[in-house]
This record gives sequence, structure tokens and C-alpha cells, in this order.
Amino acid sequence: MSGVITPILTPFNDDLSFNCELYLRHAHWLLQQGMHYISPFGTTGEALSLTADERISALDALINGGIDPARLMPGVGLCNLNVRPPLLPSSFEKTTNLIANLAGRLSDLQETNK
Repeated sequence: MSGVITPILTPFNDDLSFNCELYLRHAHWLLQQGMHYISPFGTTGEALSLTADERISALDALINGGIDPARLMPGVGLCNLNVRPPLLPSSFEKTTNLIANLAGRLSDLQETNK
């Protein structure tokens, strides 16, 4: 893997719902500008405002909207380890096994290992 990976901003409507249309347009624009990969929920922080199901739906919207899954590197790391399990298999299935995973807090890891 080589090239430029950029996080993609997650747009919201005035009512704070996810703006799928703008998200897809922005993803296409980033790739047209020369980005090799885009990372939904990579490092921009909005992932903490969305549920696992909303993040999976956003990933589906990108793929169904014509974004090549091989050019996606979704961020699946969250401090809340209970949210991470549904994101991991879904992200692996939809992309080409390329994900960004941030470790949870140490206290979460300790609780999980009990």
C-alpha cells in the first residue's frame, strides 16, 4: 500500500442527522483531487457522535455510491470496546481488509479481560 490517505469529514444536517448526499459528494471530490485512499471516521472525531449502525450505513453509502471499497480505510477504533465488535467484521467484509484501529482506554481493556 502506498499513496495518500486522508480522513473524510462527516457532514451533518441542521437537525444533526447524517448528511449522506454531501458525504458521498465529498468522498468523490477527494478522490478526484488525487487522494489514493479515504478514511471514513479516521481521525476527524465525528465517529464519536454516531452509533455503530450509523457508521456501517455511512460505509454502505460510500460503496453503493460508487466508491471503490479498495480505496476505503474506515476507522473502527473507539474507546468504547462494546461498540467496536459490530464495526470490525462489517468493515472487513465491505473493504479489502484495510482498517484504522485505535486502541481503547486501558481501563476498558482491563474490564474486558476480567
